[in-house]
Amino acid sequence: MPLFYSDPKLEELENFEELSDSEKKSSNITQNHVSLYPSWLNEQWFETQWNQGISFFEQSSDSHHQALKKMLQIIEITLIIMREDEARELNKQYRGKNKATNILTFPYDKKDNNNTPWADIIICWDVVMQEAIEQNKSLQHHLTHLWWHGLLHAIGLDHILDEEAEFMESLEVDILKKLGITDPYRIVD
Repeated sequence: MPLFYSDPKLEELENFEELSDSEKKSSNITQNHVSLYPSWLNEQWFETQWNQGISFFEQSSDSHHQALKKMLQIIEITLIIMREDEARELNKQYRGKNKATNILTFPYDKKDNNNTPWADIIICWDVVMQEAIEQNKSLQHHLTHLWWHGLLHAIGLDHILDEEAEFMESLEVDILKKLGITDPYRIVD
């Protein structure tokens, strides 16, 4: 799966610590932005989660899982990390909901002439962090769950109908179990 990772703030932050004090002051990046994102949040982290999760499909003999694996292996993903105000605007524009959501996936039919499916996955960092705190979940585990949720949407799965939701959620649970992550849909008292 080719992954194209895009986060303008993270790209600017990569060299922030190497800047002189005067360069830091003239930058539009603040120390608040630096502490906003953990050091592990980068393209390699998302690729690692994908590589570990795809092993679920590789070990499955289910023909439907094998078809999904093929789709996951060829799809091209553009991953974008956004702040709450940006995600709210997209959610309002495309889904008619005037609030930020944790993840948005925009699958496209084909890219260029090579028939490669592709999708944009947009993660709202502010919402993901808040949900992890409210749900008493590890931030990395919650983000891994949402990453796979977005990937499954990217290859055409949905959860509008009850049957679709059951299938998609059970698939997410199985993938996350393979990664050592507990069922994200289980309510903890």
